[in-house]
Amino acid sequence: MSWDAYNESRDLPGQVEAYRELNGHYPEVVITDTIYGTRENRQWLKDRGIRYSGKALGRPSKTPQTPYQKRKFKKEQGERNHIEGKFGQGKNGYNLNKIRARTAPTSESWIACIMFVMNLVK
Repeated sequence: MSWDAYNESRDLPGQVEAYRELNGHYPEVVITDTIYGTRENRQWLKDRGIRYSGKALGRPSKTPQTPYQKRKFKKEQGERNHIEGKFGQGKNGYNLNKIRARTAPTSESWIACIMFVMNLVK
């Protein structure tokens, strides 16, 4: 856990490698927030044969997407909704964004307790 501000897009290669170590293979597709869609990350995924589900960089293509491509993109992005919703529940429902502990270890304990309760509820 870090208290310093940083760009979390650098975490993508490590997370994908952790997936490979856990499952024995790379994922077929990576579905993330737009902050992870950097040129470096896209190239890293492409080098490993992993498809990135996100908006293309640059200008929109002159050829429109087919209805199948639109449905597929919308479905893949919708798979993230329950994860994003769980973060929102932690912040709003369990006051995860209002922790006012004085020391880092106390804050970490509060965060761990809230995550534990969220998992119990699920």
